[in-house]
Amino acid sequence: MSSSEPSLTPSAGSEPRAPGPLPRSLLALSWGCRAAWANVGLRPFLATLASVVLALAGVATIARYFARDGAVDATVSIALGLGLPLATFNLVRRATCSENISLVLVPFGRIGCSRRALAIGVFLGTATLALVVALASLGVALAVAYRETPGFLADLVTSSRVAALGAGAYASLFLLGTSYFKRGRGMWLVLALDLLLGGGASAISAPFPRAHLTSLGGGEAVLGLSQRQSSAALAMVGLLALLWLVARARD
Repeated sequence: MSSSEPSLTPSAGSEPRAPGPLPRSLLALSWGCRAAWANVGLRPFLATLASVVLALAGVATIARYFARDGAVDATVSIALGLGLPLATFNLVRRATCSENISLVLVPFGRIGCSRRALAIGVFLGTATLALVVALASLGVALAVAYRETPGFLADLVTSSRVAALGAGAYASLFLLGTSYFKRGRGMWLVLALDLLLGGGASAISAPFPRAHLTSLGGGEAVLGLSQRQSSAALAMVGLLALLWLVARARD
């Protein structure tokens, strides 16, 4: 990741050289991933990481003081249901330069790269950054919430698996949102719907990641689903959004 604001257009002399479709697709995948990292930038990424870590550490401290027995569940629920979507939203916004994702894909597509492979690369790059933020903030927040209480490591492992599913789901949904309307404003609609409708456990909330993340963090089960079923539903939401995004990124 670079701290400077890079151009969305690939540099001269960096065109794919291999004639076969597979090498070109792999190169496009790599370019999409690196474009996302470069557009986010090192300093903004570290600023996002630090702000989420500090915010969740504060949440864990307050939860432990006022609700000692439920401090862990409250911390995990807020981290997954609020911290993760807001952090991922910010990263996607920067990865696409607050524009429609087609503007990231078109310059590369003009030199023969698969826009669909590029879209997957942007998704992988953004989801990776979101996962790093989630894991770091969860680790710090859970350490504060547990302190000397046993069970920290086991809870961290479980929460990390859930965070990985959440990071993928939110990255794909927000990127899909950027493919609608000017300047990628569709992602704002996705965020609003997730925050407004994803906070429950009914059928209306089921399509949104926040509902399943809250459930997996110790909240009410969505439609009575088990933890395993809710994890599968969360993975399905992310996969369907990614497939939809790829379908819109026509070559």
